[in-house]
Amino acid sequence: MNQREIEDFNQITLRINNVKQYLNECNTSYQSSDIEDLLKDYVTIKDLLGNLNAGVNFLILQKAKIFLEKEFKHPVPDVLLKNVTSQGFKIDYRLDNGKRIIAEAKTTTPTGRDFGAKQRDEIVKVLNKLKSVYADYKYLFVTNVDTANILHIQYSMDLVGIIVEVL
Repeated sequence: MNQREIEDFNQITLRINNVKQYLNECNTSYQSSDIEDLLKDYVTIKDLLGNLNAGVNFLILQKAKIFLEKEFKHPVPDVLLKNVTSQGFKIDYRLDNGKRIIAEAKTTTPTGRDFGAKQRDEIVKVLNKLKSVYADYKYLFVTNVDTANILHIQYSMDLVGIIVEVL
């Protein structure tokens, strides 16, 4: 990890530890009528975690980077030199032999046996994005086994040339 990645990782670790400490110090057992206490604690936890999506994106990209470095025995350029939410692919680089690797990452958790309508739209958008350009290796990294299974069963035609990897 580069210095920025180490700092981001340490920030996430600190946030998680702060939530753990808060929960340990918070000896509240909630009842259905405790809306004030529940809301206060829920908002506090949200504030302690900060931008949860950015943290999750950072961690999945770090896992993807580790996977690709093992898979290709080649260092992956720093994945966070660009903003995680910027346009383009989450990972896009070339090996020494010139072969191009692109990757996207999704943290989608299905709502049962399929994706919800908005989830489906996002998945299709990512698959189309991966299919729209040439690369020697195309990856879709996911964090949920059920997501990978649904992709392989219901979206197999859209996965031609795309490797789905559960991190």
